[in-house]
Amino acid sequence: MLRGKLLLAVSLISLVAILFVMQTTGAGQSANAGTGVISGSVKSADGTPMEGVGVSARHRDRTYTTTVYTDKAGNYAFPALDAGQYRLWAQTVGFEASWADQQLAAAKPLQQNFSLKTTTDIAPQLSGSEWMASLPENTPEDRRGKQIFSSQCTGCHTASWVLQSRFDEKGWGIIIEMMATPGLDFSPTANRNKLMLHYKKDLAAYLAKVRGPQELTTFKPHPRPSGEATQAVITEYDLTRPDKPGGYLQVHNGSDWSEGTPSRFEGRGPHDVAVDNDGMVWIADDTIPERTLARLDPRTGKVSEYKLPDLKDGTAVTTHSVVVNQKNNTVWATNGNDDEFISLDPKTGNFKRYGRPTTMTLGVGGTLTLDLQGNPWAPSSPDGAVKLDAGTGKYSEYPAPTPGKGTYGIATDRNSNVWYSQPGGDRVVMVNNKTGDSTEVVVGPRDLPFITQFDRDAYKDFRANQNVGTPQMKAPRRGAGDVNGNYVWWSEFSANQLLRIDVRDNSIKEYPLPIPYSNSYAANVDKNHMVWLNMISTDRVARFDPVAEKFTEYFLPTRGTEIRHIGIDNRPNVPEIWICYDRPNKIARLQLRPAATASSR
Repeated sequence: MLRGKLLLAVSLISLVAILFVMQTTGAGQSANAGTGVISGSVKSADGTPMEGVGVSARHRDRTYTTTVYTDKAGNYAFPALDAGQYRLWAQTVGFEASWADQQLAAAKPLQQNFSLKTTTDIAPQLSGSEWMASLPENTPEDRRGKQIFSSQCTGCHTASWVLQSRFDEKGWGIIIEMMATPGLDFSPTANRNKLMLHYKKDLAAYLAKVRGPQELTTFKPHPRPSGEATQAVITEYDLTRPDKPGGYLQVHNGSDWSEGTPSRFEGRGPHDVAVDNDGMVWIADDTIPERTLARLDPRTGKVSEYKLPDLKDGTAVTTHSVVVNQKNNTVWATNGNDDEFISLDPKTGNFKRYGRPTTMTLGVGGTLTLDLQGNPWAPSSPDGAVKLDAGTGKYSEYPAPTPGKGTYGIATDRNSNVWYSQPGGDRVVMVNNKTGDSTEVVVGPRDLPFITQFDRDAYKDFRANQNVGTPQMKAPRRGAGDVNGNYVWWSEFSANQLLRIDVRDNSIKEYPLPIPYSNSYAANVDKNHMVWLNMISTDRVARFDPVAEKFTEYFLPTRGTEIRHIGIDNRPNVPEIWICYDRPNKIARLQLRPAATASSR
């Protein structure tokens, strides 16, 4: 009997190992004679095992990096990797990174242990939310100043990019003036951001206090991942620089945390990501002059580029969002140059334009969804939503019930009704796909104890948006519908919450995120009803279990990711998560080990 139980246990362990290799195989990696496995341990200098430390491996001849995390005993193990020369490193906040170069032989295990020394230079390693946690909040004035900064200055970039620099009040004031002035047009007729200028004095004074001549002396890093949060395998694929197409990679790309958050000068290419039914990963691009869309082959790491020339100057049409019709593999995007929908046939590589009639009053916004009939929808510019009949090419427009509040995210529910957000008005609008009627769900504002009349007047008098708001805004930003369930889910960007709307009665429920000032940008839902969130200021993604009402956060191995969107590949038994790194110009895949997926079930 004992022998039978042992054999059963060994068989189960072998099965888990096989599943692990099959489900967490990185790009170009497979379980064959040409692969090997790297494992080892990470300890502090005093010999203490360290849980939740990221260990990364990069083949000398590849353009992607694989990262795993240490368990409670400080041990780590990679899935099967191609044989060859590797650069290996381990790093975590508060410690110096440790590096090693090793040759991995085929069908032969490699052991690499790391010992990490503490560092006194912790500031460059901090994520945006760790910088926010380190700012003082002992008084109502400090708490208000921190919230003003979050609402005004983190809509497009992580807080770490701003706070790793220091200026006096005059210097911060100049920066705010520049940020409020698109194109640096300071003429009297320029369309400047009046809300940002409204807060200029208060914001410059606060930033000079916390990031001015007097240096911060206390930093508050978050705890390292533990338990289930360590059960992730992450593969990061490098993309070419937007300013140098043709193979140039970004040098300062957030992989070495001691260098701080990278500049966007070499980055800002990928915005949205979607996976087709062949497993190819499609990437929207709103920057590169010669690329409208990109396609990543996860098996090899190869990136193919597709250009739709602009009708005016021949440069590539920009795209903000991309989705794939899983029934016919058609790739849909929004044309940022000409205010229209476009599609691409992946077999031929040919684009098709869907020009808007000149009689239309609403434009085609940046984000995108498909209804259950395969018709693309987009939030309109400036207010409302537009629909394209994919069969006839006919446009329909649906003005917002309350104009002047801006639009951003868009989603489809199980009834094929379409929802879009108005971040500046703290509301989400549902368009009935059959009748065309619109229904508003108002979710804000917040009632915070430090809010002043100055703030209340700003909330009432100024047009806010997803990027710049007032302290009491919730700003529902991007969302997704569970087409097999009863809810649509939204990231409340400024309120640091996940919003659930029940499509049966429009009732709402809100869930605070685990870490303050995470700034969740978008939500998506997998086939198992799990809700996935990206946080622009934490360099993490979170999984929310709506039954257990529990968050699990997974750490990403790059600093300054500034994620705009999460794509989901529902083809595997355990869905795989695809993530755009907007600032450091990477695409990442998150796969869960069997232990984590068993726990989630």
